Amino acid sequence: MTIPQINKWIRNAVLVITAAALLWMQAPVHAIAKERNVLFISSYSLSSPSVRKQIDGIKEGMSNDVYLYYEFMDSRTISSDQYVEQFYQYLVNKYSDMKDIDAVIVGDDDALQMVLRYRTGVFKDLPVIYESVDSSTRAELAHSLGMAGLSENITIMDNLDVAVQMFPRADQILAVTDESKSGQALSANLKGIQKKYRALSVNILDTTKHTQGEIIDYIQKAGSSAIILYMSFNNDASGKFYTSEESLQLVIDNASSPVFTLSWMEQGTIGSIEADSEKAGRTAGEMIMECLNGTSPSQLDAAEVSSTIATFDVDVMDKYGVNKSNLPKDTVYINDQSNTRRIIILFCSIGAALFILLLLLRRSRNENKSHEKKEQMPLKDQ
Repeated sequence: MTIPQINKWIRNAVLVITAAALLWMQAPVHAIAKERNVLFISSYSLSSPSVRKQIDGIKEGMSNDVYLYYEFMDSRTISSDQYVEQFYQYLVNKYSDMKDIDAVIVGDDDALQMVLRYRTGVFKDLPVIYESVDSSTRAELAHSLGMAGLSENITIMDNLDVAVQMFPRADQILAVTDESKSGQALSANLKGIQKKYRALSVNILDTTKHTQGEIIDYIQKAGSSAIILYMSFNNDASGKFYTSEESLQLVIDNASSPVFTLSWMEQGTIGSIEADSEKAGRTAGEMIMECLNGTSPSQLDAAEVSSTIATFDVDVMDKYGVNKSNLPKDTVYINDQSNTRRIIILFCSIGAALFILLLLLRRSRNENKSHEKKEQMPLKDQ
C-alpha cells in the first residue's frame, strides 16, 4: 500500500469513528427528547387507598416513556375557596414552565372543579382527562369544554340493595355525608334513587351542619334497626376537620348497627361495594396516551367505569348474624375463618397422603430387600 493510500485510509477511518461518536453522543439527547410528562392532580391524598389504586392503573395504561408527576389537593382535610386558589398558585409556581407538562389527569371531583375554575389559566393549552368523578353535571361541563374522561359508577344503590337484603327488618337508612364536592354529588345521587327504598325512612346526616355532639346523638338515636351508609365526612359545623379514619371511627363507635361504606375502609365496617379505582386509572392512562399521540380530548367519548369490587368482613357479618348468600359470587372476604379451615384441612390431607405414601414406599422397599435375601440364600441339598 502506498503512502497516499495509507493516508486516505486513515482519513476515512477517522471520519467513520467521528460519525459514530457523534451518533453515540446524540443518542441520550434523543431519548430525553422522546420522554413525555403527565401531571396527575388528585382531589385527595396518597393515604387514600383509592388514590393509590388510581395511580397504579394510570401507570399500567401509559407507556414506559411517559413520566408521571403527582400533586395532591387533600380536599378531605381542607377545601375552602381560598385554599383552592392557593393550591392553584402553588401549581403555577411549581410548573411555571408548563412546556415540560404534556397533559393532565385529574382524579375525583375537587381536582376537576379546580381545573374548570382555572381552565383559561395554566391548563389552557393542555389536554385534560378526568377520572372517578361523581358529579355527572361536572363531567358534562368538562366534556363541553373539550375535556374527556370517566365518571365514577356511584355504588350507593349497590350497597343499599345488599344492605336491605341482609337486614330485611331495617326501618331506616341513615346516610352520613358533608358539603364537599363529592359529598354533594353523593347526596344528589341518593335523593335521586330514594324512592326505590320507600318502605324505609331515608335520612341524610350532613355533618357540616351539626356539631360533633349533635352528630354523635343523631347516630346513637338511629338505633339497631338502621342501615348506616358512610359516604363522606370531612368536617363538622364547628369547622373541625377529620381524617377519614377519625370520622369513620366516630360513626362506628356510636352506631348500634353495621356500617356500610362506598369503598373498603376496614376499621370494623361490615363491608362495601366500590367502583374499580384501578380500572378507572388504567382507562384514564390509555386515554391520555391517545392525547399524547395526537388525538384531541374532544374526539374521545366520555365513559363510565361500571365494574365494581365487593369486600366484606366475615367477623362483622357473624356479629350481626348475616351470611354470604346475599353477596356477589366474586366477593372478597376478610377474616374468613372458613377459608382458613379449608386451607388447614387441605394441608392436613396432603400431609396425610404423603405420610401414607412414605409408609407404602418403605413397606415396598422392605419387601424387595426380603425377596433379594431369599434369592441369595443357597439351596439345601435334597
